[in-house]
Amino acid sequence: MRATMLNPKVEDVSTMPLGILYVGSTLEQAGHTVNAFDPLPTVADEKVIRKIVRWEPDVVAISCTTAQMGRGLAFSRLIKEMNPNVQTVFGGYHVTAHTLEVLRDDSVDFAIRNEGEWTMRELCEELEKKQPDLAKIDGLAYKEDGRMKVNKPRELIKNLDEIPHPARHLLPVEWYLRPPGKIRGYWLERSCTMMASRGCPYFCTFCGSNAVFGRVPRYRSAENVIEEIKLLQEKWKVDGVWFADDEFTINEKWCKDFSDKLAAEKLDFVWSCQARVNHGDMELLKSMKKSGCVQIDYGVESGSQRILNALRKGTTPKMIREKFAMTREAGIRTGASHLIGGPGETWDDLKLTYEQVKAIRPNFADFYFLTPLPGSEFYDQAVHNDWIPKTPYSDKWLFTRVVDSPTISLNMSPEELVKARSWLNNMQMRRNYKSYISSPKFMVGITKILARGLPGLPKGLKRYYKTRKLEIIVYAMLEHNRLNSYPVNFDDEGEGHPMQVPVQEGTKYAKDNLLRTGFR
Repeated sequence: MRATMLNPKVEDVSTMPLGILYVGSTLEQAGHTVNAFDPLPTVADEKVIRKIVRWEPDVVAISCTTAQMGRGLAFSRLIKEMNPNVQTVFGGYHVTAHTLEVLRDDSVDFAIRNEGEWTMRELCEELEKKQPDLAKIDGLAYKEDGRMKVNKPRELIKNLDEIPHPARHLLPVEWYLRPPGKIRGYWLERSCTMMASRGCPYFCTFCGSNAVFGRVPRYRSAENVIEEIKLLQEKWKVDGVWFADDEFTINEKWCKDFSDKLAAEKLDFVWSCQARVNHGDMELLKSMKKSGCVQIDYGVESGSQRILNALRKGTTPKMIREKFAMTREAGIRTGASHLIGGPGETWDDLKLTYEQVKAIRPNFADFYFLTPLPGSEFYDQAVHNDWIPKTPYSDKWLFTRVVDSPTISLNMSPEELVKARSWLNNMQMRRNYKSYISSPKFMVGITKILARGLPGLPKGLKRYYKTRKLEIIVYAMLEHNRLNSYPVNFDDEGEGHPMQVPVQEGTKYAKDNLLRTGFR
């Protein structure tokens, strides 16, 4: 079977979409022919789908967050318009949380809930048969005789080592490895992201990760992770990795074992991860440092105990101060991520966050608007209290530091939240850039990139006047550089036979503004 993996990118970030690449490698291992697309948001949807349909896939799998649903459905509708015989499969965070709403769209044939590797593999096996038995595939939702059917949930994958390494070769790897890398302020020539675990046992109200990966942490073996690191070095000369795991140090025994075994390999390699402040003692931190860990990004969220309690974070300001001091003593740099705009948050709470940032002295700090992501407790609260529509999605539903305005505003107005984030961010920006200046290698490299991105300066200034966020100017210049260096040419028709149904530029689907704002 010929299968296309498609990530409907709505940001210009150069992070590899590991989800579709894990599914892609699983299908390749099962003997299927696979390709993948991660098109920039600036590429016209019709050009993307034309290139895909010319390859003549039997099935197109589209993975979506909430922010990506608009573009994802635009893609599937165009696929059906060009070739109705192509089967479309949706998966990802939003699809798991809103399975029936997604499946209700006429262009969607199948929806996969939770982890997708085994479900997608079994689906492709059944679709190759003359009389597929879809009812036996756990984790699948589909249509039969005009009715939607949802099979029983699939058990989470117990042994993550059974999943083949992500099929990075399906995408233009070099573009994703470009400097400066995911580890902020640390210049890397060729870095990428990895995942070593799935699942988190905590109940933070804002996090929807458990909807897909569950609450029981599952780890790949240390040997399996190190094997992938070696492969990245041998094949693509990767010099650093940022682990995208929700919580890397929650299993302290595993983390110590991994760090000791990685250190024994004596690789020319550095890494970074995300963690909670209530895990990891000095012995573990020193072991991580010895193995090449240069930075840990902690989920701090707030300096107010009242807000930490409201978010069900399970931490205290004292824990935060102690962990940052301990990490700094171990010789590892720190990052601190924060959320603003939660229920009941006031300027007094934000002042506590301001004072805490000054006290813990992180090397880098980010401030995000609290967003009600489907699958999270906060989303359920928002729907129950009519703060948001029941099934929202748009390209504004982004959980990043570059969005112009909050998705939701409760105790403070949108204007106040923008002002608060700018105040906190600009305060920390001076500290961030002191770290940059202290690294001549980083300054030389980033200066070259920004010079190439100078045409993006007017856009950055325009964004700055809207957000009053100084770093937005730099982001715009980096964005210009990335957008103009993407190697895939979607104007090139490429190989393959002409599509079965010709497409006209400006079809009703391409013109339909509702594709970006909600379900039809």
